[in-house]
Amino acid sequence: GRCEQRLVLLLEWPATRISTRFLIRNSRFYWPDVSVYDSLYLMVAAAGRGRVLTCDGRLARAPGLDVPVEDIRVR
Repeated sequence: GRCEQRLVLLLEWPATRISTRFLIRNSRFYWPDVSVYDSLYLMVAAAGRGRVLTCDGRLARAPGLDVPVEDIRVR
């Protein structure tokens, strides 16, 4: 049925898996400047050489980040 089709699509999706241990160990670098959960977003972006899109102005203005963070709030 539909559920099985969706599960097959999910399993075939070309997603990259990132180790939880890797994320937690390496996200500590960001803890002085951002929240723990924001540090995880940053670490995922860094691991994939990506950027973080956010509506959180504080995160977008955080100092010392080596990951591009883009504030996408509508003003």
